[in-house]
Amino acid sequence: MSHGTSSSCALPANPLLSKIRRVENPFLSPHGAKKTPHLLLNHEPQPGGQHRSLRSLGPRAKSRARPVTSTLGVMNNSLSLARAWTEFIAARPEFTCGELMLRQFSAGEISRLCDCGCNSYDIVVPRDKNLPPLVPPSERGGFVLQLEFNTNESGKTVGFTLFADKDGYLSGLDVDYCGNSFPMPENPSLSEPPFHVYGVLSYQPQS
Repeated sequence: MSHGTSSSCALPANPLLSKIRRVENPFLSPHGAKKTPHLLLNHEPQPGGQHRSLRSLGPRAKSRARPVTSTLGVMNNSLSLARAWTEFIAARPEFTCGELMLRQFSAGEISRLCDCGCNSYDIVVPRDKNLPPLVPPSERGGFVLQLEFNTNESGKTVGFTLFADKDGYLSGLDVDYCGNSFPMPENPSLSEPPFHVYGVLSYQPQS
């Protein structure tokens, strides 16, 4: 698939990224060459606990929801984390359709928040919002982007897999720690750049 620029996939300056910021981490990279960026997510506990009824929440409720953080240093899944990780992926230089994905996310309804310990979600994007698809329609749909990062813990990784449905619209994002072998820790430190970039919507600059 061609990765030429198009109006639907261009990513302008994005004010939605206020929930994600990077600060210098005191830990050195595994090679000791430079310090790694640290990903901080706004995760203040929400009174009353995590939302249970996702269908009753409109798009605006997604931005208001507060994730619940456990006392064990594990990031429990939530609507706010779904938005934060989506905004993180949208801003990545390895991804070609960040702005369009954010528009689809805002128009859609999250149908499932995985509770296995990962930060994954499923979403249904309506077809009546005049939004173009991320990719051309296909028989079954599937993943369109994979990114994987090392962390400041030796041998530990954070992986992202973005999915589109058979019509080419955003259908979910998987966010896992060590291939989902462990629960997602609180505030993982991601080492730049990702060591694995793959998918029809990926972009890898020529060296």
